[in-house]
Amino acid sequence: MAKIKFLVKEIVKILSSLELTLAGLSALALLVFLCTLGEVQLGVYDSVKIHFNSWFLYSRPILSGYRIPLFPAGKLVGIVLILNLLFAHFKRLTLSYKKIGLWLTHFGLIILFLGQFLSGRFARESQMTIKENSSKNYSEDPRHSELDLIDATNSKTDIVYSIPQELLKTGQTIRLPHKITLDIKHYALNAAVDIRKNSDAAFPNYSLIQGPGKNLEIIDMPLSHDDNQPNMPAALVQVSENGKILGNWQMSEMIPLPQRIPIKGKEIYLTLRPKRYYFPFSLFLKKFTHKIYAGTSIPSRFSSLIHINAPASPTENRNTLISMNHPLRFQGLTFYQASYAQNNTVSILQVVRNPSWTIPYISSFFIALGLILHFLMRLKQAKFLS
Repeated sequence: MAKIKFLVKEIVKILSSLELTLAGLSALALLVFLCTLGEVQLGVYDSVKIHFNSWFLYSRPILSGYRIPLFPAGKLVGIVLILNLLFAHFKRLTLSYKKIGLWLTHFGLIILFLGQFLSGRFARESQMTIKENSSKNYSEDPRHSELDLIDATNSKTDIVYSIPQELLKTGQTIRLPHKITLDIKHYALNAAVDIRKNSDAAFPNYSLIQGPGKNLEIIDMPLSHDDNQPNMPAALVQVSENGKILGNWQMSEMIPLPQRIPIKGKEIYLTLRPKRYYFPFSLFLKKFTHKIYAGTSIPSRFSSLIHINAPASPTENRNTLISMNHPLRFQGLTFYQASYAQNNTVSILQVVRNPSWTIPYISSFFIALGLILHFLMRLKQAKFLS
């Protein structure tokens, strides 16, 4: 028992030590530096994901693909700093009204760290592209794809079976309703599409390919880390019904229309497209406005006049204007005016879902209030002593 108490005491001593604080802050500063350097080759999204949304920085794959942890990444450093702050707080601060300012400041810092973890875990960004005089009830994730089997037999409602990108691997077998089986013969995270030139290529066997992909050649490409040039996944999928092979289909995000699968008595389609997030409401783009500074091509203002159509909440149906610095917040989502296309007839909205978006504001309030109270307490104490 004495050994256990001694061990617990030593652990508490380490977790509450100033040395651990300095080590954690130094590691955090180094991660910021490495992340900034990494943006040159990896891009902002991938660099932040590797350095701050991971537990460790790993070596390059060695020995059958295994990697060695080299340095703690953002998640681990953040947890260490939270534990250090908690243990130091309860070990050094006495529960007294004179210390209320420091208690509130530390409480605000803890909330700030926890908010970052929640944002990293639950925050989601996607894009909604709407053409004038049309509506849309979903957004798309340009960094993740999904293979969708669409049952359009019912003319009123489509049934969509979505296979996430994580399951799309070469050699993977996926079984779906209606006794349909998808065999992923080949999958590439990034590929180019070109008109087929060699009809005698050994792989894939083009004589077995059906649909528009039979005249196309899909070429594997290195992964792109350019934020302006997202990866274009592609797949060669063999479809079977009740054990009978129906054929092979080449899928790519550059083949825009779903490809029909010949199943008697059913309207079944297959498509590879960006991952979709559907909403219980739709947005109708009434008008897109794009203004520039006189004599230049620099945008001074672009905005979208949107009509919200929410069947479940008719009282919320209204017109609203989304502009560069005035987003729309609706049902837990934030719609920012991001860009435009097709001669100013298409609006591109950035859609952010972040349940913890208010936490930084709450944290800042407690930190500011704590510092003010601590300053006033110290000022009162100094006046009393003088």
